[in-house]
Amino acid sequence: MHALIIGHVALAVPYVVLVVGTGMKSVRADLEEAAMSLGSTPIHAFFAITLPLLFPSILGAALFAFAVSLDQFVISYFLSSPGYTTLPVQIYSAIRKGFTPEINAIRPCFCSVR
Repeated sequence: MHALIIGHVALAVPYVVLVVGTGMKSVRADLEEAAMSLGSTPIHAFFAITLPLLFPSILGAALFAFAVSLDQFVISYFLSSPGYTTLPVQIYSAIRKGFTPEINAIRPCFCSVR
């Protein structure tokens, strides 16, 4: 399971860095400096000013990383251990057995770990 997580994280990190890095360019540094000049600590200024401004970028990066991870069948197929079945591998197995409308719906039974 650890290899599967590391593989998906390694593929998603460049996308996350790109999206969050672009969001960081749009955050004004003078807002955090103004908070610190009014008596805020750097950590409090980060959590009160910078993090809420970065939240849309972080959320977008998380959704993009999830979509990229869901698409990585090869990583899931080769790195998953016999006790775990990921959604892309389950869909691939279901398609090999025969195409049914259940595959389009991605029923909850396809998401279970077997």
